[in-house]
Amino acid sequence: MTPAMSNILSKIRQAAQSDCTGLSTAEALIAALVLDRPDWLIDMKFTIPEALDRIGPQWAELIPEIARIWKQELATQDSRFSYEILPRSEDMGGGYQLRLLEAGQEVGGGVFPAQSGSPGRGLGDLSYSEAVATAHAWLDSRRASPGR
Repeated sequence: MTPAMSNILSKIRQAAQSDCTGLSTAEALIAALVLDRPDWLIDMKFTIPEALDRIGPQWAELIPEIARIWKQELATQDSRFSYEILPRSEDMGGGYQLRLLEAGQEVGGGVFPAQSGSPGRGLGDLSYSEAVATAHAWLDSRRASPGR
């Protein structure tokens, strides 16, 4: 691993524990992409293509590898906690169902109804972004809880 990748992973760890405060714009964009936080991109007023353009081709090419390393770190850190975001059928009002999981068992979650004006399923969908933000807040709280 290069010193630059090691440095950006430390920035990603910092962002995962709190937020992007204190990071440069490029570091914050890389953290948002690696941590799968489209809500951060929206807050920074960047689309995914704009974020990739801003960080440059060298970093954009490394995002999948950095994300893989990050996921391996998380897996070894604590594999008990995870989440699923499932699309809800249109006859149920659309949107998403969030399932919060501990050791594979559902321990919480919520429903995020479709919002008018959302562009569709997945990234950029406000309901999806809210579900991801809620899931990440829950994961952060689990990792920060003593005795876990």
